[in-house]
Amino acid sequence: VAWATNWPPCGNMPRPLSSWTLGSRLVLIAASGMMASLVVSGLAMYNAAKAEDQVMLDQRLGQMGVVMLGFVEHELTERPGVSLSDATPPIDAGNASTLYQFQVWSHDGRLQLRSANSRTDQPLMPLDKLGFQTTKVGAVSLRTYALAGANNAFVVQVAENVENRTIEVATVTLRYLWFLLLPFALLFVATWLLLRQAMR
Repeated sequence: VAWATNWPPCGNMPRPLSSWTLGSRLVLIAASGMMASLVVSGLAMYNAAKAEDQVMLDQRLGQMGVVMLGFVEHELTERPGVSLSDATPPIDAGNASTLYQFQVWSHDGRLQLRSANSRTDQPLMPLDKLGFQTTKVGAVSLRTYALAGANNAFVVQVAENVENRTIEVATVTLRYLWFLLLPFALLFVATWLLLRQAMR
């Protein structure tokens, strides 16, 4: 069956599927199946990466909270008798400020320290909550973590933008999909050649 010259449909208007040759239809079926497999694989990888990365990103956020707690306690130890409010807010966290923001609140609800990119009018999460929580500050969704200092004298809150997390996971998934495109393209070419040979 000489179908290679008839597929894909040419001309200004695409031909109806009923006029396609058998070979053209088989190639279309194979291509559709491979594309569906690629989409399903991408979604599966994204969901798997999202679940795994959420755990990893929470661990990273928790470590940031421990670092900030250690910093605050170090300031108090180095300067005994000096209140926390005597430290200079806001603090420039350097490269970490592009990923995180933090606040330190006293037990009576006063903002003591903060990163340069955090707000001053509200906490990153309710002050009576500790551990992980997803909150909304203004129009921004944040993944937050809070831990208390010695004798509950202050609370350290650190946060990461949820949108940044989503972008990070999506970027990793897209990299995997790019690696999948090459074997899928080779498989399609091999299928097309085999179908062409079989139809002959």
